[in-house]
Amino acid sequence: MAHPGLTHTGLINNAVIGHAGGTRARSVARWLVSRTGMRPAQGALPQLRAATDPRAKGGDFYAPRFVNSGAAVRRPVLRPGADEAIKVLWEVSERETGVPLVVTGAAAG
Repeated sequence: MAHPGLTHTGLINNAVIGHAGGTRARSVARWLVSRTGMRPAQGALPQLRAATDPRAKGGDFYAPRFVNSGAAVRRPVLRPGADEAIKVLWEVSERETGVPLVVTGAAAG
C-alpha cells in the first residue's frame, strides 16, 4: 500500500481544490499545495518503493516521511477496529477492491 502525500497533480487541483467549499477554503488549499506539495515524480516514489522494495511485505504501507512530503518510507498501518469508523472504512475498502488487508508481525496483535 502507498500514499503519494501532497502532490502537484490534477487530482489535488480537481478533487480537493475544486470541491473545497468556499473561496477561502480553495485559497488555503492552493497555498498549501504551492508551499508543501511535491512534484508528481516525487509523489510516485511511495508507490514505486512499495512495488519494488525487496523487503516489502503484504500489508506494508509506504508514504512520504513528513506526511505530505519527503522520502518514501515505511509507515505504520492504522489497524481496523481502532474505532468504528476505521473498521467500516477497511471493510468497504476490502469489499470494493476484493483485496483483504493482512498485517503480520508484532504490530498485528
